[in-house]
Parts: sequence; structure tokens; C-alpha cells
Amino acid sequence: MKTFSFLLPLTIALCGFHLQAQDAPPTPDPGTPALPGTPLPGTPLPGTPTTPEAPGEKPEEGEKPAAEEVSIQVANELRSVIRTNIHAWGSKNINLLRSTTHSESPLLETSDLMARYIFARFKLKYTVTKVTALKADEEEAEVEVHQTTEKEEGPAFRNNRAVVVHTLKKENGKWKMWSSEVTLLQFLP
Repeated sequence: MKTFSFLLPLTIALCGFHLQAQDAPPTPDPGTPALPGTPLPGTPLPGTPTTPEAPGEKPEEGEKPAAEEVSIQVANELRSVIRTNIHAWGSKNINLLRSTTHSESPLLETSDLMARYIFARFKLKYTVTKVTALKADEEEAEVEVHQTTEKEEGPAFRNNRAVVVHTLKKENGKWKMWSSEVTLLQFLP
């Protein structure tokens, strides 16, 4: 299910306090095996390389590279749109937020309503820790963003860390947010 980065994590964060079954189990004792699918403390987020690749190292013959090569210029353009979008959320600037969103996005109206709801009730802090351009062609690109959302003011809210893959499309020659898919959502203590 694709949605804008703020829709799913923020909806879950806003409403998730009612979902007690979703809370993480307590940290197990060192001698107790972890539950299947339960990340251990210090476990890297999905998509984070566990060993750095040596410069110039290429995949073996027959293997596909992990991600398609994206030019530095396109990657910088994509990062700029992401930074502007996150800044718009943090500064509660609906016009700036709209300027980063594709006018034909199927979620444009829903995102506008969600932004108005959040802006009226919360002051949230958004921290982006990693932005990776995964792939891009002439009209469409995918960018993976690791972000943390924390409440500074407002009613009940579940602080969270999310990994989101944004799809951006060109509109009048500029990259705009089209949709997003949350690939990981962790509630913070």
C-alpha cells in the first residue's frame, strides 16, 4: 500500500496508542533466544549494508548490482525535494508542502487533509538520518529515507523511526512527490 511518508507513520503514531498488541516486547535476557522476527538491539535497519563495499568493487558476473546507478545531479535534485518536503512538515508550511507534491498524485487531497489535521494539533520534530536515491529514469525515481518523528507539543503521539521509499515523478521538468511506501516503522520508547 503506497501513501505519502507522513500518512501511514503519523496515522499509526496518532492512533497507535490504542494498539497495545503492537507494542514491542521487553528486551529479552541475554540467555533467552529472541522471538522470530524481533530485531535485537543494535540490529541495523533493513537495507543498511552490514559490511562496507570496497571502492571499485563490482558484483560477480551474473549478479545484479544492489541498486541502479543514479547520477549525482539527479540524486542531488531528489534529495533537495525530500529536504524541502521535510522542512515543510517541520515548519507547518502547507504551501511549501504542496509545492513538493505532484499535482496528479492520487493522494494529493488526502495528504492535504492530513497535513491540516497535524498542523492544527501537533508540533513535531522530523529528523532525517539517511537519504538514498535507489533508481531513476527520465520520468520516475525512488528514494529511500530513514527518518525519526518526535512530538514536541500536542496530544498523545507515538514517536517513531521509519524507513520510507518515496516515488517521485517529473512535473514540468521538476521532481515532485508522487507516493510513498513505509517499509519499516518502529515505535520509540
